[in-house]
Amino acid sequence: MDKYAGLNNADIDSLEQCLKKEAECRDLWIRAIRFTPQLAAHCRRWSEFTTLEWVRLITDNIQFAGIAPLHKFSYIEWCFLLEEQPSLIDRCPVIDKIPEMLWGELVKKQPHLKKYRTNSQTEKQQ
Repeated sequence: MDKYAGLNNADIDSLEQCLKKEAECRDLWIRAIRFTPQLAAHCRRWSEFTTLEWVRLITDNIQFAGIAPLHKFSYIEWCFLLEEQPSLIDRCPVIDKIPEMLWGELVKKQPHLKKYRTNSQTEKQQ
């Protein structure tokens, strides 16, 4: 079904402008919260944040890990996150899914994470 069914050109333009403004608003919230975490209490858009937006927030402020949907993060998002917030390693549900190449790069930046992958996991991926 066409998402614009029943809309004329003016309606479509208005809808596209609204969608763009929504995205801009969400991005403004992300930036504001990243640099002024105390504003988080006033944000009503938490459920609209993408997993990558959550990673951006948690990278700067680990306190947001308590409310973020960590279980939805991809292994790539976890790599980005663990690079900056390695203390979250115990909460990473996809550690075994991180390809060896990415794991090796992560361990170069955070050497103490090496102990979280067993030798048998590493050998299986080689």
